[in-house]
Amino acid sequence: MPRPPTDKYWIDKIRELAAAHPKAGAGTIETLLWQNVQERDDYPRTATIGRELKKFRALQPEEKAIYGEFHWPQSMGPDLVPWEASRVALDLLRWHQLSGRRRPSVQVVLWHWRLSLATPETSTDYRHGLLGPAITPEGRVDLPPLDMELAFEPWLDRKREAFWNYAFPNRPWPKLTFEGPQTLDEILSMEIVTEETEGD
Repeated sequence: MPRPPTDKYWIDKIRELAAAHPKAGAGTIETLLWQNVQERDDYPRTATIGRELKKFRALQPEEKAIYGEFHWPQSMGPDLVPWEASRVALDLLRWHQLSGRRRPSVQVVLWHWRLSLATPETSTDYRHGLLGPAITPEGRVDLPPLDMELAFEPWLDRKREAFWNYAFPNRPWPKLTFEGPQTLDEILSMEIVTEETEGD
């Protein structure tokens, strides 16, 4: 019976740690995974890590680069992180530091930047929540229904949330708890009340 493929999530984590610790063996990488990854607990075995390390070390330097730690400005440029992504990248770097995480990889920075283009008002924390479970074993970022969630942006205000609930009444993923208007006409006529702050 063929061995099941290693989950792409763990391949990326192993490669990021291998890029940060070039001389580390499988046992060291296993310890680092336990120390640095809290989102999941299905950690790969030492033998699996060893196989993935061998594959990673056989890659060309340019293929390894996206797994390296992000540093500004060293990681910026046409072949890695575009200069116009600097603000998103630095915001993510700050978020990692404040939350006690390792520096993000170039790959993670690139995905945060892509998400920021799709939904500019979304916070770093929310983008992290979207990306964490969205990496499939095939290597895609595909959290169903990620494109629809980005299209509706239901977290931004109650009208968008109502549109989201209206558009997918029988969806299999968790429904938001908003109990406001349910018909399309009611939703279209909703007024969004925002809190105003007094000026000086």
